[in-house]
Amino acid sequence: MGNDNQGVATIELVFTIFIMIFLMIAILNLFETRFDSINNMGEDLSGRTFLENLSTLINGVNSNGNGYSTTLTLPENLNNNSYSILLKKTEIMLEFKGKRGKSVIYPITLINRDNEKLDEIKLFSGNKYLIKKSLNNDNLSSIHIYQIS
Repeated sequence: MGNDNQGVATIELVFTIFIMIFLMIAILNLFETRFDSINNMGEDLSGRTFLENLSTLINGVNSNGNGYSTTLTLPENLNNNSYSILLKKTEIMLEFKGKRGKSVIYPITLINRDNEKLDEIKLFSGNKYLIKKSLNNDNLSSIHIYQIS
């Protein structure tokens, strides 16, 4: 009778250990998922902040008089990740880690160095740009954006 009780206790112990291991793996997986989620939120926030600062800069140039200019130096990366910026007439789009974000800006007319109207301008990381408000060939206020060294 003593031997039967020891066998049942051993099976219960093995079963309990198995359940404990399973629960610990599930809890560790949950913590890892939460940690990754927190990291993603931080990266998204840095991209969002960068995008808002850029739209504020362009809106500032647009709201000043003709001849007003500023320079923009884009960082090489955001949180050690590459990115791209597409500037359109009413919005700025940031592509970062396979995600896209956009920020609305005041409507602008984009022109290049030759005073040709553009639908969009792509800005590249690590480059320096001059952003200047001036008159285009039609004598309308426009925004020049071009790379400088």
